[in-house]
Amino acid sequence: MGFSRENEISHSIIEITLNEFFEIMLKSWVKESAYPSAQKDPQFNLANDPTYGQCAVTAMLVNKFFCGDISKIHVYGAGTHYFNVINGQIFDLTRDQFDLYILLTIPQEQMYLSNIVAKM
Repeated sequence: MGFSRENEISHSIIEITLNEFFEIMLKSWVKESAYPSAQKDPQFNLANDPTYGQCAVTAMLVNKFFCGDISKIHVYGAGTHYFNVINGQIFDLTRDQFDLYILLTIPQEQMYLSNIVAKM
């Protein structure tokens, strides 16, 4: 799966896969791009957990470049979590943040936020 954007300067097509996009995001995440509550967490440490608090911004960017929907679930002890559903398949580029913790995901009615994000 990938996306294409026309480069306005050279009029060439730039293609990128979701895996390549993840690698770019991994190098781009900073404390300031994390969800506000994560930024205030005294345990915040990008070196140990680079995806921590990055789900909202990452889901919006994946939606922008790869389309699909943004979904939200409640994670017991951790608030909300955002991820993408593209062509019926779940893509969660920030899932790794939960591998360091034992957290219970509470299934809820899936909430699609793409229409809200498109208006931003």
